[in-house]
Amino acid sequence: MKKDEITFEIDREKLYQYLCTKNKKSIINGNILLYWFFTVFILLAYNKLILEYLVADTKATSNIIYLLLNAVIIIIMTLLGYITGQRRFKKLCKTEYKLMSENIYLGIDGNYVHIINGGKLIEDRKIHFKELDNYICYQDENLRKFNSFGLKMDKILNNGVRRAETINIEFLVNCQNARDQLIKLDLERENNQN
Repeated sequence: MKKDEITFEIDREKLYQYLCTKNKKSIINGNILLYWFFTVFILLAYNKLILEYLVADTKATSNIIYLLLNAVIIIIMTLLGYITGQRRFKKLCKTEYKLMSENIYLGIDGNYVHIINGGKLIEDRKIHFKELDNYICYQDENLRKFNSFGLKMDKILNNGVRRAETINIEFLVNCQNARDQLIKLDLERENNQN
């Protein structure tokens, strides 16, 4: 396999940390919501049994105990959701996010931009320069925490009317220089064709 003419450096360690911090809250909160969903069914079954007892016993202390038991069940299910969410997150961090940070690549091969990315499923693409438009450096709030930038490239359809997809490469070292170099190479190739 021929080596690419130009390769761009990616800060893989920062990318790995970014992927872990970016998704932590959503994984844990999603897990807690899942456990709350199951809590509703547990409480419905539990309440059906307890309500039969409470109809016969109308003391105020029984009602307080009933409410406390419901609260304890909700708290226990929330803690279980949080703990299993943490474990799930750590497992994802060690496997999927590590693979994603190791399997990212951006290079130039002749008239093509060579992009490799993915975790367990790896995409290896070569996109012709004529299919790319708008090279944009960006920095969202998560990238700002790591003092890094990402590069967006719009892939256009053959007729050039609308964009087919946006390609993002995050944590490029010297992102602005990489963008300028891509633009320069794109212009050189256009001028050579004319």
